Amino acid sequence: MSEASQVWRVGVDVGGTFTDVALLNEATGQSAVHKTPTRGDDLVGSVIQGIDEVLAEAGVAAAGVAYVAAGSTIALNTIIEHSGCKAGLVVTKGFRDVLEIRRTRLPDAPNFNARRPVPLTRRAFVVEADERLHVSGRALRELDVTDPVQRVGRLVEAGVEAIAGSFLHAYANPVHERAAVDLIRKNWPDLFVCASSDIWPEQREYERTLVTVMNAYIGPRMGAYYGQLEQRLRDLGMVCPLLVTQSNGGMISIAEAARTPVRTVLSGPAVGVTGAAKVTTDTSPKLFTFDMGGTSADMAIVDEHPLLGTESLIGDYPLFMPAVSIDTIGAGGGSIAYRDSQGVLKVGPRSAGAYPGPAAYNRGGTEPTVTDAYLVTGILGNTICSAARWRSRGPKPRPRSPDSLTVWA
Repeated sequence: MSEASQVWRVGVDVGGTFTDVALLNEATGQSAVHKTPTRGDDLVGSVIQGIDEVLAEAGVAAAGVAYVAAGSTIALNTIIEHSGCKAGLVVTKGFRDVLEIRRTRLPDAPNFNARRPVPLTRRAFVVEADERLHVSGRALRELDVTDPVQRVGRLVEAGVEAIAGSFLHAYANPVHERAAVDLIRKNWPDLFVCASSDIWPEQREYERTLVTVMNAYIGPRMGAYYGQLEQRLRDLGMVCPLLVTQSNGGMISIAEAARTPVRTVLSGPAVGVTGAAKVTTDTSPKLFTFDMGGTSADMAIVDEHPLLGTESLIGDYPLFMPAVSIDTIGAGGGSIAYRDSQGVLKVGPRSAGAYPGPAAYNRGGTEPTVTDAYLVTGILGNTICSAARWRSRGPKPRPRSPDSLTVWA
């Protein structure tokens, strides 16, 4: 395959309801956008199906793809829906309540009934290590290496699948934290383990610990996803670099994304914001972007360029990492409406997904979703596009999923 013939780019965005694949010819500008339902039990299969179908319609061989850029809301939805793994946390002795104390203030201080967010890691799964560092990084009490290993052993027996390590002042000197993490990895090589000094080595204990816990909470699922995705794309015949979009709009290797998936939490929404800024540069330099998917709704501001920051809101949790400034709530088209124990109407964060999907899909879904509400109230009405309205060019497509759509431009 000559370098000149490798002119096709593939972009992938995996949402909670649909998986979108974009195909672009770098030389001619010809593009196609392909949509296929996301299968919750086989996320990688949805990606492979989408890529395989759009390449077949374009008559492009997998080896002719120059590179693949993959984004998703998988990590984002996992946190919003509280569907991550059972994660444990190792902290310096005396700091077991770092996730409970948070910033020592309620989210809505004037409200006597304000609900305190539930930590991603239960307090029962937080253990202490007997060590202490000075703010300068000098050791005040050396690490007792046997202590964290014994405590983590009990967590593993309780079914913990991932461990986050966040020691006091590890940003100044990570020696104790990394020693403990290395011992845990040595004793339990199949356990997903991460250290705050590798994820977000900054001051402020709560913020650093929360980012590390997020990484552990989504780590096993995202690690398995990226590993399977790489293998199946190679099996498909792709020899190009496989990249993953980050929350800041940049890209990292798929191997790095598997180690630090928290860097990709806002990858899908971030690319949407940067894309909106790109296509409106000459017409509307100031924008409010709204991206409503199946599970979440994402909002951002563009002032000539996407606004960047180190704190984004992911449901109930702040994300303290460089990212496109996006606020996300668990209210997408597939978000399920229900009454809580007090009879108050709530929406999300649980989503109906693509299977069975909203009740309007007529696939067996019985719970009301935002999409169903839009349909009943007439907001969707006659604006629903039928397959006949989609334009397609190129070779005659081969048989595919009846839910898959391709738009060429």
